[in-house]
Amino acid sequence: MGLGLAGTERPIKRNPGVGRSGRSSALRRRLLFRFIVAAATAVLCTLGLSAVTGQAARAADAPTVTSISPSRGIDTGGTLVTITGTGFTGATEVDFGLSSQNFTVVSDTEITATTTSNADGTVDVTVVTPDGTSAVTPADQFTFVPGTEVTGVSPASGPTAGGNTITITGTGFTGTTFVVFQQFVNGTSHTQAATFTVDSDTQITATVPPAPGNVSGNALINLLTPLGNDPTSPLTFYDYVGPTVTSVSPAFGLVTGGTTVSIKGTGFTSGATVQFGSTPATSVTVLSSTSLKVVTPPGSSGLADITVTTPDGTSPVVTGDRFTYVALPTVTGVSSAAGPTAGGNTVTITGTGFQNIFGFPGVTTVDFGSVPAPSFTVDSDTQLTATVPPGSAGAVDVTLLTWLGAITTTSAADQYTYLPVPAVTGVSPGSGLSVGGNTVTVTGTGFTDASAVSFGTVPATSFTVNSDSSVTATVPADAVGIDDVTVTTPSGTSAISAADQYVYHPTCTTTITGANSGNITVGSGLTCLVDATQAGQVTVDAGAELSVTDSIVSGSVTATDPAGITYCGSTEAGNLTVTGATGPVVLSGALPDGTACAADTISGAVAITGASAPVTVSGLKQRGTLTLENDTAGVDLDGGQLNGSAYVSDNTATAPASITVSGVAVTGSLYCTANSPAPTDAGTLNIVSAATASDQCTDLEEQQG
Repeated sequence: MGLGLAGTERPIKRNPGVGRSGRSSALRRRLLFRFIVAAATAVLCTLGLSAVTGQAARAADAPTVTSISPSRGIDTGGTLVTITGTGFTGATEVDFGLSSQNFTVVSDTEITATTTSNADGTVDVTVVTPDGTSAVTPADQFTFVPGTEVTGVSPASGPTAGGNTITITGTGFTGTTFVVFQQFVNGTSHTQAATFTVDSDTQITATVPPAPGNVSGNALINLLTPLGNDPTSPLTFYDYVGPTVTSVSPAFGLVTGGTTVSIKGTGFTSGATVQFGSTPATSVTVLSSTSLKVVTPPGSSGLADITVTTPDGTSPVVTGDRFTYVALPTVTGVSSAAGPTAGGNTVTITGTGFQNIFGFPGVTTVDFGSVPAPSFTVDSDTQLTATVPPGSAGAVDVTLLTWLGAITTTSAADQYTYLPVPAVTGVSPGSGLSVGGNTVTVTGTGFTDASAVSFGTVPATSFTVNSDSSVTATVPADAVGIDDVTVTTPSGTSAISAADQYVYHPTCTTTITGANSGNITVGSGLTCLVDATQAGQVTVDAGAELSVTDSIVSGSVTATDPAGITYCGSTEAGNLTVTGATGPVVLSGALPDGTACAADTISGAVAITGASAPVTVSGLKQRGTLTLENDTAGVDLDGGQLNGSAYVSDNTATAPASITVSGVAVTGSLYCTANSPAPTDAGTLNIVSAATASDQCTDLEEQQG
């Protein structure tokens, strides 16, 4: 050992002549050698002690591993492992056995590492730092094991509804968090988690869930464990047996039942039973293992799940098995609830179930009795508007036929009454003054819901419906004459007849009776000559009226634009000239109010021209010329004896007014020209004795020589 001591021995010179000095030199040499040996030994000891001390110091700073979590993992790698210990700062390597792993130094006392694939077995986990490598201990051990593997399931099949208990065997079950059953239906994955208990690392007890895809057939069993599944292990399946329902058609029907429904699914066998909710189907026909035909039982409004039961079990409840029971429609009101037998009016019908389950109109027919409405509109699920068809008087039920063939049940609430057209059979009292204001009672039938009472064309001032057969009305003012009283209801207006007539008597402003020798001027209102003898002239101004009844007038009567002229049973020696009358001109054996009187006799000429109101000359006895000309509201020349010529010219009439020359005896000529329409004889020819009738009256005469 080279200690730098080589070459230190040198030769020793001796003094000649000294004998014993030789022994002394040898002694000195032995002492020196011992000294050198001792020194070398000291140096070697010092060097060795330093080395041991350094090694001890380094051993004290090396990392230590105190625990591994988890302490096992799948042999394919990928397990995240937490290593705890000391001295991890600056770690350069983490080894699982002989394999280096990816790792992260979290702190001086924690490292996380992800395992890579490794052979099955237990290895020591060591950490290397600049200060050394952790010593191996039982605490650093990690075991590589195969992944979780399911090797068996017992029993291996059960009903599609699930609920039964099975035992799953295999390895690596410790820490299992999920047991999942998976089915693929038409390319789509469906899963259901099971409830379970981990009995041991090699056994799990689980409650089978309903078939995930709602169909019978195999379902893959998957476990989620800390280890992960062994990718090399074979797949394990559980076989769901029993019926399943995938669709129903139609998916809706009435609560009364009786709807035929087609059910599609799987696992249908002979003897299968079907329930709608908890109610058995009325009938079941098994067409195949995937198809049934059933008839629905009665049910409650709303959804019901259809389930199929076979010896293999009952189908699970799914969305596709739902059937909707639809409530029957109802009619709760009709407004207005009455109308004419002619129909054509509109009513509003309220109730329920007027739309289908999709929100579209669901009513197909609206019937009034047995007669369908000509048109209707569904406004909402609770209201529709219908046009009433014609019908017979009386009440009928309004019924609806809906989209599912349901007909509403009849009730008092759905009734509609066809009202008869009213008829007037009497008016009491039957006459009154033309000023009106008096009250009459109108009797008849069909007056309910009367909307109007009219005297001719004039509405009653007011009226009250006492009953279906009685109305009280206040008479309106109207012209002297006869009016038909009519009653109007939603069913129409009463037809006119002799029984409905009301007579307006004149209302005289001034009444003259007895002898009167002076001239009279009627400036306004109605002047009545009653049983009078008038010696002077009579003048009627515009807008005024003159009535001459059972009187004798010696002078002439001249009226310009009067409101009316009436003669009844009177005699006049002078001329009667009426121009531009705006009211009726009547020379007749009966007054406009129906009062009968003798025929009028006029010795002078009679000229009624330019009247805009009807002109009636009936039964007149006259000795002068009669001129009816340019009258525009119709002319009626009827009967009488004319001892002069008669001129009926340039008159007009608009229907129902007419121009009539009928039953007149004329001793002069009868001239009828330029009338529109041409005169008629109303079935009674005129007798012309002295001359001939001309133009339009040629065919209306019977010549007497």
